[in-house]
Amino acid sequence: MASRWDPFAEIAWRPADTSAAGQPWFAPAIDIFEDDESFVVKVELPGLRPEDVDVDIDEHVMTIRGERKPENVERREGYHRRERSYGVFSRTFALPDEAFGSDAVAVMAEGVLTVRIPKREPDSLSPSSLDPMRRAS
Repeated sequence: MASRWDPFAEIAWRPADTSAAGQPWFAPAIDIFEDDESFVVKVELPGLRPEDVDVDIDEHVMTIRGERKPENVERREGYHRRERSYGVFSRTFALPDEAFGSDAVAVMAEGVLTVRIPKREPDSLSPSSLDPMRRAS
């Protein structure tokens, strides 16, 4: 006898995602694209404030990390379903040689972090170390 597939049953029985250290974690959705002047990274981070997120650029590597803490942790018994992701996250990306990370700007608006990394001319490339990215107000 064939049984009917219930996608919500899989969600209900799915174990919580945890990191190797046993902490809850999630991977926010990210878009990366470029225009004529810069490389752009957009990260979906609804519910987070700018101070909850760190963006570092060092040696042509960009790391975005932070933590989304659950609301009302002490009231777990009242929930019927909890599908929003909580915990720590860390995403790391290699940047192209043309990326000028020391002049990158990050802006958080409407739950989306946008990091704009200017391009530089290929003949002006140097293997210098990049300072951590500054935040835009």
